[in-house]
Amino acid sequence: MVKLAQEITDRESPTAFIAALGTANIEALIKDGALVRANIPLVGAISGASAMLGAPNVFVTKASYRDEVREPFELVTRSEVKRAAIFYQDDSLGRDVLQSAEAVAPALGINIAVRARYERNTTNVDSAVTQVLKSDAQFVYLAAVTTAATEFIKQYRAKGGISQIYGLSVIDPANLLKALGPDLARGYAFGVLSPLSSSRKFAIVREYLELRKNADDAELAERSMEGFIAAKALVHALRQVKAPSAAATLKAVASMKSVDLGDFWIDFSRAGHTGSQFVEFAIIGANGRIDH
Repeated sequence: MVKLAQEITDRESPTAFIAALGTANIEALIKDGALVRANIPLVGAISGASAMLGAPNVFVTKASYRDEVREPFELVTRSEVKRAAIFYQDDSLGRDVLQSAEAVAPALGINIAVRARYERNTTNVDSAVTQVLKSDAQFVYLAAVTTAATEFIKQYRAKGGISQIYGLSVIDPANLLKALGPDLARGYAFGVLSPLSSSRKFAIVREYLELRKNADDAELAERSMEGFIAAKALVHALRQVKAPSAAATLKAVASMKSVDLGDFWIDFSRAGHTGSQFVEFAIIGANGRIDH
């Protein structure tokens, strides 16, 4: 990503980058300093990792992973859950979520009974499944990507695992449901950091759905809403700029405070440039229906 960003900057002199995907990719961009050298903003970095928070010129349009992780841990305490298992991808994404869980759990009286990892870009989860089963954890949190999470659930249930499973928001529920089928996916709960397309009470969702009708791909994944929010935020900033330039756009983005994008608020004035604190959870119910 660093090489590509530099090539685009040199060739096109863009006023902004939008919606870069992947914690490791964005971290590399931050470490390289390409954004700072070009004095250009990245709006809508698709990661809630701590490395993004406060990074120069990086603006995240969703809640942090720590905010996201806190919700399910607080929720399960109502059922007197005391033992948790964390299944995580062994890279900056997974380790960041693991650290967030380790920070949140003790105050809630929850013991992380096992930390079961798998290698990035693989679905080699056999060992992790065994570890989680042996731990007798009462609930399992998946800090993973979609393919690995799907394989974990498949093996865990096949081997008798019955604990409630929660997943990080980066796991695509539609793809997971398609791979597992409605029966096996039933009961899987997942983080929601932007309104679901079924949440028509949000004006931004109604606008998104209207525009999606004319898209080349009318069956866009739920996570496309994240890109839409990032685009809305950037357009708002550009409207404040008289003569578009990277520097002017950066200043306009950084000054966004309590901006209503359609019943969904963005505020980059908060420490860390985390524009949103919206965190909800949804669950796959009977016949693959998503309840929230």
